[in-house]
Amino acid sequence: MLEFRKIGKTKKEVNYRLDSKSADFLEESESVKLVGEIFFDELTKLVKFEGALHATLNLICVRSGEEFVKNITNPLTLYISDGIYDSKDGNNEHILDIIEFFNGYVDLKEICLSEVESIRLDYHIKGE
Repeated sequence: MLEFRKIGKTKKEVNYRLDSKSADFLEESESVKLVGEIFFDELTKLVKFEGALHATLNLICVRSGEEFVKNITNPLTLYISDGIYDSKDGNNEHILDIIEFFNGYVDLKEICLSEVESIRLDYHIKGE
């Protein structure tokens, strides 16, 4: 977890790893790594993460129903709010997805969980 008040305009490196021992939403052979930079974005008045999610996940093929392992790299740009975000607070109509945290911290584990669940809910074909 990162404290909101400690995130400034200067970009800070993020290199956050999870595996089945550190996250109950991952199976034994799975892993997730969140890599990038986090900083307070003056333009949007939000915390911004720019980077990528690297994951090795067990997925289900929609054609055969078989489970298979896939290595995934997804580029990410995330906007993060400390509390409820009101779109009237800034000129941010172009930002459609803002993650809200309510305890004064950015929870990187929760971000990873959300991204992994989004990947799992997508359609996957073994070999593609």
